[in-house]
Amino acid sequence: MIEATHQTLRVTRVQTSAALLLGAIGLMITGLTPVMSESLLTDGRITTPEIGLSAMIELVTMGLTAGLTGLVLPPRRLREFGVVASCIVVASDLATPLVWHGGVLALRAVGGLAEGYLLWLAIALISRHADPARMAGIFLTGMITSQLVFAALLGDVLAPRFGAFGVFAGLAATGALAGIAAWFAPPAYSGAIRDASVGDGTTASAGHVPNLIGAIALIAILLASAGGVGYFTYLGPLAQANGLPASTLAKSVEASLVGQLLGAGLATLVGGRIHYRTAFGFFLLCFVVAFAWVAFGRSEAGFIFATFLTGFGSLFLSPYYVPFTLSVDLSGASATMTGGAQLIGSALGPLVLALTSTRPAFVLSFCGALIGVSVGIAIAISAIRGPTSPSTPP
Repeated sequence: MIEATHQTLRVTRVQTSAALLLGAIGLMITGLTPVMSESLLTDGRITTPEIGLSAMIELVTMGLTAGLTGLVLPPRRLREFGVVASCIVVASDLATPLVWHGGVLALRAVGGLAEGYLLWLAIALISRHADPARMAGIFLTGMITSQLVFAALLGDVLAPRFGAFGVFAGLAATGALAGIAAWFAPPAYSGAIRDASVGDGTTASAGHVPNLIGAIALIAILLASAGGVGYFTYLGPLAQANGLPASTLAKSVEASLVGQLLGAGLATLVGGRIHYRTAFGFFLLCFVVAFAWVAFGRSEAGFIFATFLTGFGSLFLSPYYVPFTLSVDLSGASATMTGGAQLIGSALGPLVLALTSTRPAFVLSFCGALIGVSVGIAIAISAIRGPTSPSTPP
């Protein structure tokens, strides 16, 4: 028999806000990659093939750090480690426009390692919250809003005037802000995300390796991210295949960001009142409608709305990843790895497409298959585990 209760999270509102801010800064680059890459390409620091490689390396190192920190480091001295990570972010950002090619790739990899730790600080807090879906929704809503504002600042103000130096100086400023915020973060987290007595009375803690079902749940999250980001990466070729004007791409990206913001906002309002199974089902519905329109529709407005739907569905589902993993892994080890799984999936989806085929029909089929398998795994896990609340123990 397994009995579980939520571990009380004893942090103040200021500490909670600081931890979420650190995570948002760690994830900042995920919404700014096009601006960063274009500035480096324009200044001759990287080549066109290195654009995707640079983004992939940073996402992978960020994902590995975010996913593995809970296994290798005790949740102590968070402020000190947060300051160190922030300094690394600042140094890597300031140095990036000073080097070329391989140097850029190496610095982005180092920056990703530090950004992953900042992200882990937020994920570890969310995993310990009484309503993780609602807290994750608040985090994602604030993060996407910041990305929208910062993307406009970098793309419209700093990049045209100062090139890559201006863009990465702006990013370094967010790293400096993280260094300040780190001093207001919780000094430590409780060792156990959930107090779980399993059979012999032993207690599971956040440092445990995920169990088998928890690992399978992480694979489902990875596949969902790979499918969604794979589609988003190849919006341009998909729009061209539909005979749409070049301006459609920019409009679609904006529509996706708005959809992400609204999806995360809705998840925040709904919180723990729906089961993660419902969130996965809605996610699948959004992509089925979107992919059907992209495959058979021809209007620009329809294509833009389809991309809006994919952003809306993706970010509506994302806050439920933590409750999803908590429902199958009482130790909480899987929950702290959800961010890493998303980031690695975000890198692998476009990479696999680049190595196989980028034909529009294949992109839709491949990404649709990944999403379908992901939702199938989640539904199967839900059936095996039985009906549980999304934000309370099974």
